[in-house]
Amino acid sequence: MKTVLAVATVACLCCLLAGSGCHSSGADYWPMAEGNLWTYRYMEIGLSQDSTPDTIIVDDYMAWKCGKLVTLAGGMKAWAMATSPYETVYFREAGNAVLIYEDSSVAEPDTWLALPLEEGKTWSYAGGTMLVRERGTVEVPAGTYKDCWRVEMLPVADQLAMSFWFAPNIGMVLMEESYEYGSYTFGMRYELTYASVN
Repeated sequence: MKTVLAVATVACLCCLLAGSGCHSSGADYWPMAEGNLWTYRYMEIGLSQDSTPDTIIVDDYMAWKCGKLVTLAGGMKAWAMATSPYETVYFREAGNAVLIYEDSSVAEPDTWLALPLEEGKTWSYAGGTMLVRERGTVEVPAGTYKDCWRVEMLPVADQLAMSFWFAPNIGMVLMEESYEYGSYTFGMRYELTYASVN
C-alpha cells in the first residue's frame, strides 16, 4: 500500500509544483533561471490509533531542474522544468500571476500563484482554492529559512490536505500532505536538501 500511495503522491506533486519568478515584497519566492536545481527528500509518518509511528525516509527522492525558455503551442514563452526523468511542466509569470502549463500543447494555463503573496489571499487552482496563510521560519536539511510564506491548498472532496512553504530567493523549501485511510493517519513531507539558484 505504501508504494501505491508514494506513486500517487509523486504524480500529484509533479502536476502541482511549477511556477515562475514569484516576486513579493522585493523577494523572488519561485526563482527561475536555466540550470536552477532543487532536490528533496521524502518522509512519511503513518500512525494508527493502537501503534507506534511507522516512519519512512527516502533521501534524494526527487529533483527539479529548470531548463531553457521555450515557445509553447500558443506562442507564449515559458520555462521548461523537469520534475522527473519523464515529465516536464512549463510556467511563466504574467502580470500578477504565475501560470502553469501541464504540457507544451496546452493553450489555457492554470494559475499556480497569485502575486504578491500576502496573508489571506486566495485564488482558484486545479478546481480547488489556494490560500496564503502566515509567514514564518522553516527548518529543513538544506538549512533554516526565514520569511517563508505558507500556501495551503484547501481540500475538496477526497483530495489531500496540502501546504507549501516558499522561501525568498530560494523557492519551495517544504511541502506537507496529510490524509486518513481507515484507522491510519498519514503525514508526508518533502524537504529541501539542496538548492542551486541563480
